Amino acid sequence: MNFNSAKSSPGEWFTCLNVGDDKIIDKDSRRKDSDLLIPGHSLIEIVGIRTLNADTPVFEIRLPVGDTAAGQTETADEDGNFPKYVTNGINFAFTGPKVIPKGHMGRIKYAPAFVRYEGDASDNEKIFGRYVRPENSRLSDATLDNLELLYGTGTVQQLIGDPAGHLKLPNDLTKASRFKIQHQLLGWNVHGIYKLTTGVKKEDKDSTKNLLAFVAPANQLGPLTPVRFITHEPYSTFTVRSYGSTSYDYDADNRAGQEYYMMVDGEVKIPCSLFYWDPDGNSKQMIEIKGDSINAEIKLVLEGYETEPFSLLNQYLTESSLTTLIENLPNVGKGNVSVSLWPGHWLIEFIGDLAGVEFDQFEVDRPEDAEFEGYAYYTNWADSRVDDEVLFPIPLAGQYDGDDNVINDALAAGSIGWANYTPGVGLVAPAAQCRQYNGDGTPNL
Repeated sequence: MNFNSAKSSPGEWFTCLNVGDDKIIDKDSRRKDSDLLIPGHSLIEIVGIRTLNADTPVFEIRLPVGDTAAGQTETADEDGNFPKYVTNGINFAFTGPKVIPKGHMGRIKYAPAFVRYEGDASDNEKIFGRYVRPENSRLSDATLDNLELLYGTGTVQQLIGDPAGHLKLPNDLTKASRFKIQHQLLGWNVHGIYKLTTGVKKEDKDSTKNLLAFVAPANQLGPLTPVRFITHEPYSTFTVRSYGSTSYDYDADNRAGQEYYMMVDGEVKIPCSLFYWDPDGNSKQMIEIKGDSINAEIKLVLEGYETEPFSLLNQYLTESSLTTLIENLPNVGKGNVSVSLWPGHWLIEFIGDLAGVEFDQFEVDRPEDAEFEGYAYYTNWADSRVDDEVLFPIPLAGQYDGDDNVINDALAAGSIGWANYTPGVGLVAPAAQCRQYNGDGTPNL
């Protein structure tokens, strides 16, 4: 089938002509004719349309010239050449099984199609960087539904092309964004890697020769949904320190009282847990503990029923122990509550026989002389049971407490924030709940 502008299907086959590097003006940049043979099932670049015999329009094609793709840090090959990769902004198509030498005609089609894949067949599992709903899970169907809402169906991993006509996975640097990347990649999604069986039993040294990727037009994906998170540990980019009274600079000037930065954590990611929005789900309450010396025993009260007293110290308080304490309440019962525990925040969700039941707010029964407060509030945010890491792009300066020789971190463990997925980086937080620290290192909102 020749080119026909009336045809709208992206699956049509079109006649093409391999023109090699004829379109490259700089002759020194042209490849040898022997390097311009297009193997079957290759990615090719469309460089123009010409008319043959005055009435037969064909596509002019060549193996892609290639460029350096963002995030690629691969080393030179045995000939000293650094790999280059096909990036976006060029018209691409795919050839069929026929080999097309330079100056010869062949057939091309737009996706969906099979194309040669450079990699290992086991990489098939890496193609999908999306949330995959497990067949067997301890999580409820409602939780799994909301996980899909949290991540959507995800972003299908896309592959980078190279000037030899292959497709391959990006390297580890690019994949650091957990496959949620699009800006430097081609406009098709990869739905699997398949081994082509030729019937020839002779072992081929090229293990990738018969690997084909099935590609289809890229989804029109909107921006990834921001997520709400809670931190697991305190964080400061640096802390503010002051020079002492006997400190002098290199010009012998006294610099007493001058401030300077001393690195604490630096620009690193810190672990966090992710929430998802669940306004139509089970009733949930967040218990929040804040104050100075948080080391006493407390009780939780639910509609007049009290738990046994329990310690707030980390070595004694766990999700399991707190779950058991609440389940032992006469108005709750075993299997009817789910607890998520983070520093200073405990999320309690009523499940099982109590799914959909809304109780009065918890009360926190603390000692009369306690130097901390306990609060409870209803929340529509549920625990996704997904942990991740988050980066804070704006420097967060902690404060050094010279009296107690501690760093008052800018961000406490158990701080809630909002983050977006950034290509090549991952979760980046433009906003977070900064908490103050007292001299003994305990947090206070």
